[in-house]
Amino acid sequence: MVFRLGKRVYRPSMVVILLLVAVPRSSVSPETPREDTLQEARRLAWLNNWIEAAQVLERSGLKPADEASALFQGSAHSRQY
Repeated sequence: MVFRLGKRVYRPSMVVILLLVAVPRSSVSPETPREDTLQEARRLAWLNNWIEAAQVLERSGLKPADEASALFQGSAHSRQY
């Protein structure tokens, strides 16, 4: 496929444009697995699915990093039963 504008052939510029479009982009905010797990558990808790939130936290096996995370994990665990 060759695009012509006037009498010039713009093949190199089209290749550059296609490469820029095809290059995978990194995510906007790379998150650590700890933040991912905690965010998923909070989402499930927000949806009143406390049992699944507690199971996500238990499967991860992560220890709470701060007091707020510890409180959240404790409340999710207590709501599980």
